[in-house]
Amino acid sequence: MIIKEVDSTTTTDRFVKAGFKAEEKMAHYLSRAFKDTKDILVLNGLRLESDDDSAQIDHLIIYKYGMIVIESKSVVGTIEINDYGEWYRLDYNLAIGSPIEQAKRHAIFLKRYLNESGLKPPHDAFKSLVREITFDHVPVNVLVAISDTGRIQRPKTLQIDNVHKADMIPGKIEEIIAYYKKLDSIWSLTSKPTPLKISPELMNDIAQFLKKKHIPKAKYARLQIRQDKIASLVPTPVKSEFICRECGSENISIRYAKFGYYFRCMRCNKTMSIKRYCSKCGQQLKLRKDGNQFYIECKKCNTSTPFFKNPN
Repeated sequence: MIIKEVDSTTTTDRFVKAGFKAEEKMAHYLSRAFKDTKDILVLNGLRLESDDDSAQIDHLIIYKYGMIVIESKSVVGTIEINDYGEWYRLDYNLAIGSPIEQAKRHAIFLKRYLNESGLKPPHDAFKSLVREITFDHVPVNVLVAISDTGRIQRPKTLQIDNVHKADMIPGKIEEIIAYYKKLDSIWSLTSKPTPLKISPELMNDIAQFLKKKHIPKAKYARLQIRQDKIASLVPTPVKSEFICRECGSENISIRYAKFGYYFRCMRCNKTMSIKRYCSKCGQQLKLRKDGNQFYIECKKCNTSTPFFKNPN
């Protein structure tokens, strides 16, 4: 059953539009698979905030034994995942943050958010005798959905079974549900404990609560504008030119990966390429590291200029 659809957007940013289309496509597959399934609830495009933290959950599945966070990624070319779990866009020669780790952070946020919600976690008379049951004990699996047009170059030694093309995700959801259903069976021969069971009433309460707490992008943008107007009344220092294109945070640092140096946002994990060109000869500048300090240098013009300092 679809509880929340993807919010509409009017953005002109091509990267944001591509991400939105990937979310829409994934929502389409989820609707086809589960719109008539009453014991599987689907929420698309959840934006939640708590104190100084927030989470953008592309798709959330709520079912009898737990929840599944799905991260949608727009990919046209090839994504390489190496044996250390690091991600690269080969066509752009660019390292990116792992969507798997991003989805895991969303899962952790979601559990904490529900613990603070006032909702009662699933009840189990026997397990409650051993420990206090909270939403931390509800399994939250993660899946990453890659655009159907993209290609995945998987690692040779690292087993990754939660990254798939978008059209395969509904099948993977059914596999996860079947796994927990089997654990709950009296015929299960595994030594693993039986999972908690979320009642249909609690499933609906969780879904409706999250839907109500969702902050639409338009409303979020209005809040940001209002905050900017308030801030403009007080003299503030000029912002650094080094900011995250995704969330606007100045908390970024330079990292190094297989294809060289790149910026990484410490708030939302967005990665950005570093390209600077010499104002005299037009050649691309090279980046040199000295401790936490980085310099941009032009060999042709024999120049070296302080560029950026990583936070300690």
